[in-house]
Amino acid sequence: MPSSPHNQTATIDSHKLSGDWRNVINGLPTAVLLFDQQGRLVHANDSASTLPLYNALQQPLTSTSALQQLQRQLHSNDGQPFSLQPTDASPVNHRQLYSQRQQGQRDYYSLHAQRVVANAGQPPLLMVSLQDITEQISNDQLRREERERLSFIIEGTRAGTWEWDMRNNTMQLNDRWANMLGYQLAELLPLTAQTWERFIHPDDLVMSNQLIEQLIAGEIEFYDCEVRLKHRAGHWIWVQDRGQISRRDSNGTPLSMSGTHIEVTERKLAQQRLQGLAKSIPGVIYQYRRRADGSTHFPFVSEGVRDIYQLTPAQIAEDASHVISRIHPDDLQLVADTIEQSAQTLQRWSCEYRTQIDGEIEWLSGVANPSREDDGSIVWHGIITNISERKLLEQQFWLNRERLQMAQDVAQLGYWDMRLDTGVIYWSDILFDIYQRPRDLTPPSMDDYLRYLHPADLNDFLAYRKTVNDLHWHDIEHRVCLPNGEIRWLAQRSKYARNSQGERIIMGTTQDITDRKHLEERLREQVNQDALTGLFNRRYFMLQLQQLLSSSRDQQQSFALLMLDLDHFKQINDNYGHLAGDQVLQHFAMLLQQLVSVETNANSNATIARLGGEEFAILVNQLSSQQAAALAERIVSELGAQPVSVDDNQHIAVTTSIGVCLNHRDIDSASDMLSRADKALYTAKHNGRNRYEMYR
Repeated sequence: MPSSPHNQTATIDSHKLSGDWRNVINGLPTAVLLFDQQGRLVHANDSASTLPLYNALQQPLTSTSALQQLQRQLHSNDGQPFSLQPTDASPVNHRQLYSQRQQGQRDYYSLHAQRVVANAGQPPLLMVSLQDITEQISNDQLRREERERLSFIIEGTRAGTWEWDMRNNTMQLNDRWANMLGYQLAELLPLTAQTWERFIHPDDLVMSNQLIEQLIAGEIEFYDCEVRLKHRAGHWIWVQDRGQISRRDSNGTPLSMSGTHIEVTERKLAQQRLQGLAKSIPGVIYQYRRRADGSTHFPFVSEGVRDIYQLTPAQIAEDASHVISRIHPDDLQLVADTIEQSAQTLQRWSCEYRTQIDGEIEWLSGVANPSREDDGSIVWHGIITNISERKLLEQQFWLNRERLQMAQDVAQLGYWDMRLDTGVIYWSDILFDIYQRPRDLTPPSMDDYLRYLHPADLNDFLAYRKTVNDLHWHDIEHRVCLPNGEIRWLAQRSKYARNSQGERIIMGTTQDITDRKHLEERLREQVNQDALTGLFNRRYFMLQLQQLLSSSRDQQQSFALLMLDLDHFKQINDNYGHLAGDQVLQHFAMLLQQLVSVETNANSNATIARLGGEEFAILVNQLSSQQAAALAERIVSELGAQPVSVDDNQHIAVTTSIGVCLNHRDIDSASDMLSRADKALYTAKHNGRNRYEMYR
């Protein structure tokens, strides 16, 4: 080893090391440095010469020894001063020190120093061994960050976690598990499998035990079910229970199981509300799927299936053949052909057909909309009603409802965090899918992220960001505009925190809730809308009429009610078929919308509705008797002026009769005014049709 200037490093000749010492030191994989009592570097093995800080010990020194230079290069990670003297009699150990390169990178070491006598008769030397633990420290840091992220995800999803040691029948639960039931975790001690059995509903315990037995037997890889747990307050809550074997011995015998419990009470209540709504609608609401292999089943069906097909939902959940066997033999091919045509074109399925059950024949009408799934299957959402008594009356309801996603959080939640000091953003993989961003790209900056936001939601989101400045969770729902032009709804949940390094971060979860938003919108529309024509239905019309009657008494405003009925509509259905009849109704609905807008100069609020069958009604505010008569005359004239064109190049002459009634202070209810308009309509029919009459 060459000596450094100013005689700060002694040459190897000043301390003759015995061959054994030299061989032992040089053969060590750990870096070893020997210093004399003046702090001069006497010897370094090959491992030491590879250290990044070794070059600093070889630089020209003027006022410090090599040992002092080493101390300057090394820093204590706990903030305590690092000191090392060549005369230290006791061994010195430091588990973690670091040196910092010019580029800012840190190298971590563990250090051991002690005095040794290399040769008899010579002063003792200070032997310093350094072990590079940089990779270990880096791995520890990654593991800490991963644990932090997992903890954030569990906290963000509000999941209760559990682990069952099957050898001693003990359980470990997190605080959230106990909090879901209204307890503190300490109140539930000791934790055993009986803790679980204490709270689960007896009916659900049987199902849960069966799934666990299948899991232990290796028949399933994991289980997923919904069960009820008894809350401290006395009521039952619903939880999504997921679990799997977490450890096995060398023979494959299960040692432990672990999983999560996520409260889904609100979702179950929503399902019950949907079933309640379904019970209020005549017929059966369903979801029908044709799988890619051609097999069919009903993933969802309302309780009305018991009346329509005399089957239970469970009987057709996996196989639709029971339904097919109940269709009248003469109509079976018709049903099959219309379903196939709908599958090929992805157009609405509509069919009237008979069932034959125990010798009884019933007429049914079915309407459904198809959609193609990613796995190649096709799903229809629709309604089937019994039209035996009123076959000519069209009652089409569009109620599309996908099953509520089971634990909407776990599979579809994306996690993210942002370092406020550096602006560095972390995304979990699912966020790249949600934002349609290639995974080989880095997550966007905050400015890039704001460009995803729907313009109408930008101000709300900026205001929301200002609230995320404490240790509480904050929620918002907003839209984003994706690169392909699609607009999606997202739910954000975020909070301010500090990680283990003391860095200020904003962390949160993101979930795509577009399907839920669309479903809510469809449900709102279907409550008030006629499915065939897109006009308002009778329920909504009567509400508007009653409100207008109430407000007109206070403001002394005039308004008109026109009640319309297509003449001889039954003959149109009989002569041209019900599909042509539907097209006539749709044509009439569009004509009414156009004429009302023109005749009122789009200045008056108008409500146009289909009351049922071929009956329609128009409600126009701020309309005089003369204006109402002019509107009715225009409708009669325009409809009768030109035949309606339907499929197969057929042209159908259509006329209408109209009864007109203006509000009057002696009208005390919506049904009273509708009755007066109906009497005027009857007069128009009696006087030859294709005309209007005013209520006198």
